[in-house]
Amino acid sequence: MIAGIRRHTEQLASDAADNLDAPIEHCPGWAVVDVVTHLGEVQGFWAGVVEHRSTEQPSRDNSRSGVAPHEAVAWLRHQSSRLTSALDTCADDVALWTWWPPAQHAGFIKRRQLNESAVHGWDVRNALGQPDPIDEETSRIGLQEFVEVMAVDLQPAKPRPPQVELRVVDGLWRDLLFDPSATTSVSLLLEGSASDLLLSVWGRRVIDDPAIAAAIDTIDLS
Repeated sequence: MIAGIRRHTEQLASDAADNLDAPIEHCPGWAVVDVVTHLGEVQGFWAGVVEHRSTEQPSRDNSRSGVAPHEAVAWLRHQSSRLTSALDTCADDVALWTWWPPAQHAGFIKRRQLNESAVHGWDVRNALGQPDPIDEETSRIGLQEFVEVMAVDLQPAKPRPPQVELRVVDGLWRDLLFDPSATTSVSLLLEGSASDLLLSVWGRRVIDDPAIAAAIDTIDLS
């Protein structure tokens, strides 16, 4: 996963370097430079958590406010180097603060930052008219995280959405959105490549079935 963070972040940085003003389709009001500074801020924050082995929530890193647009790509690379270097020395089971109470360890941060860099890397490629799919391995890791974290409501609201089965077309990966113990039986199926499924649940692909779209819209992704 650490190698994936490096790879996806460097690809994003390279793609962004000469295209900072291109608009980002799925982040209204953002240009490529905003994705670069956002990812740099996020990676810098988690680098600090790992570097200091923080088990309590630290204050947010507001350093992006002082980053000039022409410095943004170099700043992102610096923040990414900090993060991946820190993670290189941190086993998955090392106790660290995260925003997800069930997973207070470095493994959560590694997976989250891999998926963050991959999806935002796609955002930048899409802005440049080159929306190549996210690689298969990263997409499946991202889908598993979405099922296990994003679609789990620790304080479930009522009425609960119907279950949605996500199924990769090759048949080698499938899982259910929403906690099986807390929802109705499976009634909806969303099928496609791993990349298309990941982009769909993160709002980057249009979901044609309105019932599936409505179910996924109940997930708080803020």
